[in-house]
Amino acid sequence: SPQAAYLSQDMRKLARAGRILGITSLSGVMVGINIDTLKEAWRYDGSKVGSFGYELVPGHGAFYATQFFGYLLAVDATTGDKRWITGGDRREFNRGPVVVGPDLVVAGETGTWRLHSQQPHP
Repeated sequence: SPQAAYLSQDMRKLARAGRILGITSLSGVMVGINIDTLKEAWRYDGSKVGSFGYELVPGHGAFYATQFFGYLLAVDATTGDKRWITGGDRREFNRGPVVVGPDLVVAGETGTWRLHSQQPHP
């Protein structure tokens, strides 16, 4: 099937945050694997926004990933919950951010931004 052929050529990115290994897929799914038990801890389905891009960046207890439609996404590394995703006219990010202290520096098609990474409220 066309879907099987597409996924047979998957491009996965890996990053570690604490005891969780994050893995992305061109399918738009990201999974977190507990490295102690080697079992899936969570699954995030971002397929409605597009497949994951070239990088998966850990920082601030999250995984940061771009999706091929140009969104930048933050997924909580412990729970797999979406913390935030860029929206509106900011569909231009094609590379992952660089973590700089409490902030992120990310380049897009029209410029470079320093974004404050919001921590989740307890």
